[in-house]
Amino acid sequence: MESFPQTQGKTTSISLFKLGSREDLGGNPLTVYISADYESEEARWPPVVSEIQRSLDAYGHNLRVHIEHGGPELYVSSPLLSSAKTPEQNPTKPLRRLPFLCDAGRVYRTKVGLGEDIGVAGYIDQAEEEKVMPGIGTLGCWVEMKTTGTQEWAKYALTNYHLVRPALEGFRLTDESTPAAPKVPSDLQTADLDGIAPNNTNIKYPVMKMEHPTRMKHCFAVGFWQRIIFKNPPSAERTEKEEFLANIKAYFDDGKQIFGTIHAASGFGRRSPTNGRMDWALIKPLDASRVGKNTLPSFEEWLQNGVCDLPLLVAMGKSLKQPPAHGLCRSTKNGEFLYKKGSSTGPTVGVFSVVKSEVAMTDDAHLGNVANYTRLSQEFVYIGEPTADDLAHNVHGDSGSVVFNEEGRAVGLLLRGQKAHSTINRWAYVTPMEDIFADIKEFFQGQVTDIRIAEDSEEDGEEDGEEGHGERHVEDSEKDSGEDSEEYSEEDHKGDHEKDTRKTARIMETKMMARERG
Repeated sequence: MESFPQTQGKTTSISLFKLGSREDLGGNPLTVYISADYESEEARWPPVVSEIQRSLDAYGHNLRVHIEHGGPELYVSSPLLSSAKTPEQNPTKPLRRLPFLCDAGRVYRTKVGLGEDIGVAGYIDQAEEEKVMPGIGTLGCWVEMKTTGTQEWAKYALTNYHLVRPALEGFRLTDESTPAAPKVPSDLQTADLDGIAPNNTNIKYPVMKMEHPTRMKHCFAVGFWQRIIFKNPPSAERTEKEEFLANIKAYFDDGKQIFGTIHAASGFGRRSPTNGRMDWALIKPLDASRVGKNTLPSFEEWLQNGVCDLPLLVAMGKSLKQPPAHGLCRSTKNGEFLYKKGSSTGPTVGVFSVVKSEVAMTDDAHLGNVANYTRLSQEFVYIGEPTADDLAHNVHGDSGSVVFNEEGRAVGLLLRGQKAHSTINRWAYVTPMEDIFADIKEFFQGQVTDIRIAEDSEEDGEEDGEEGHGERHVEDSEKDSGEDSEEYSEEDHKGDHEKDTRKTARIMETKMMARERG
């Protein structure tokens, strides 16, 4: 791609897998998939495609080449509530769905656990001085570190750096999904190049804190309950809903959603010895009361997401285990099942590919002219299995999810997701956990003597006598607010059992296909 002026410097990914629109995934042709940014003119691609296809034909493996616009998914602020500076919404207007799971009936609790939604606790700048809601990400897991100053384990939440960037001075968006180049000079420019030093010692301006629940999901919940209450006449049931709404609003009004501060982060400039991108951030909890458990999805959670009868019996509902002794690559076979729990799509399953992809992210395009900076990295691929009619393997908000194997061992951190146009294929890039741990120790310049997946204590995950804010309302709340509909209504709750049955059948089919591909 770099040999052709039409595509030079514009490649966003190069991958190898079976690509196509057939539901029989194994029947799709083995394809060299190439994505390019939208500055590359599609009308000028035919000579490029012909030359690459000619080169592939020489190998005799019946490979095909496909080029299209696209790339790893971008950071997304709220496209539905972008101008709302408060969670108030007009209850007479239809409430549009969010493009991810949102449980409007959940109780707000103090502790934040594995797979929960997290985000920047504030509003961010968009073009023309407009303020928008920040996007969401996932708390991958809790880790523990020992430092030279103490031999006691200290707990931190692990997630992606690109999810915490909006907390820094200098971050802005050109639109709802495209990060602009940082202001020069700015804290963001410093962090992108050098990372966020421990305790923010290289950052000049105050850094926004991190929150759970995220304000995007909170605003959806508030709008949902306002609409339900508006449609119901005065009654004891309506009074109960009003109390629930008042409780969750008070939780945010009192600032109780803030659970931690950014302790340190990789920035964009760090790479593993094999040129894998480092994209990690450590969040320091305000205190021990905010630390939740590293509990993997239960059988009920898998069933609700249409994933069951998979080899997860040992790991279901158990605590996340330490990474495998030999790391992701040497301990995981091609086609082996891997799993994750993201804040947007919940628990999902995919298969591991030993063939790495070449990947370039849009977020760091402004660093392309920096001396010795390489945008392209080599990333492991985790190919999603379709689990339902409209349930994706990964979408916006799943970045930062911990990826684990059948034994429940943490093998990596979900970096970004990507989807080919007009196909059912969706995949994610995964950073090996052993590379992240090694890079954290190097970044701290000898101050970190040991790091591991946090071991759950009896206190973690308990509410210390606090019952939470609002008793859960499952009869009205919506958890699967998929993007296939513009408006959510209570009729969408019906037929859940039938949908789960279809999901289960689909998973069993794709399980067999995945084994055959392996």
